[in-house]
Amino acid sequence: MRILNTYINPSHVKTIKEGSRKQEDGSYEYTLIVEMSDGEMIRQTHHRSLLDETGNELLPIIPASPGYFALEFYAIDDSDSVEFEYESIPIIAWRIDDEMASPIVIDDRRYDAIQSPDGRVFMPFDESFKSATDWFESKKAEWIKRREAAAINAEAPAELVPK
Repeated sequence: MRILNTYINPSHVKTIKEGSRKQEDGSYEYTLIVEMSDGEMIRQTHHRSLLDETGNELLPIIPASPGYFALEFYAIDDSDSVEFEYESIPIIAWRIDDEMASPIVIDDRRYDAIQSPDGRVFMPFDESFKSATDWFESKKAEWIKRREAAAINAEAPAELVPK
């Protein structure tokens, strides 16, 4: 995994913290601080909190075991064709909230699903798949179905389009 220009091994992450600083314009700048097991400190600054998007800064955070990835689906829609791809982003920690664990990734990314070390893929509160390939094929089919529905609605008279 890479933070700024430094490659790190998630299994060597000791702690993850975040600090904030109020800017002159009233906004906040957040700095994610990753302490490695050898004492190295890695910092990355963002415009929004990476660790606490819900306001629960006191929830515990634990390092993730190696092999967990957040999956992000992309549909690149050119006027002539559509190209589909996905990216695997290493999960570096989990935020624990009662019975739920939310993944934390280093570079401020959204995610569509979580892949476990055994290859299975889970969409939180939704489906699960045997592999990233199965999940990817499902996401492509879902995207195509939505595009076709949007095209039909665009061609239909306004009074027939569901609201």
